[in-house]
Amino acid sequence: MKPFLRWLTAVCLFAGLSFVSSAAPATVQDLVHVDADLTSDHKDPKSGPAEIIDYKLKLRLTNHLKEPTGPLVVRITFHNRDLANRTNGVQKTINLNADIKGRGTHEMTSDAVTFTYTPEHGQSVKSRRGTYRSKRVPASGKRYAGYSVQVLQNGRIIGEKLSSERFRPDSDD
Repeated sequence: MKPFLRWLTAVCLFAGLSFVSSAAPATVQDLVHVDADLTSDHKDPKSGPAEIIDYKLKLRLTNHLKEPTGPLVVRITFHNRDLANRTNGVQKTINLNADIKGRGTHEMTSDAVTFTYTPEHGQSVKSRRGTYRSKRVPASGKRYAGYSVQVLQNGRIIGEKLSSERFRPDSDD
């Protein structure tokens, strides 16, 4: 029975050591937790097919550490989709300042960002014979695509929230 106990002890010890050695350090992005709530306000004109929508992002930042964070920069980026060119881009980037107490929370709301676009639609056109036919009008303008929020402390990201993983900024920013 003694060899079995030695083997069991060795296995438990090895398993414990391999667990400790394979455990990754806590990610830096977990220092400040970011909750985001997107709100929109439609301001469509009464005439025409154009759509005008204002988007705001309400953020709640939570500091997981006992110490205050010190000055933070909260970078909010609204992304768009250009309907005519079929390309993605940045509509607007907003930088806000924050300071969170130890184990505290901070709430903030971004300024409204306006997206104006016209979806693909049909338009009646009068022909030479006096009859009407429908003509296809392609989509145009820039439509909302998503958002990304980074909480920066001395240029280092310590919190992040993305509406989609594709909006993660490049690491060389």
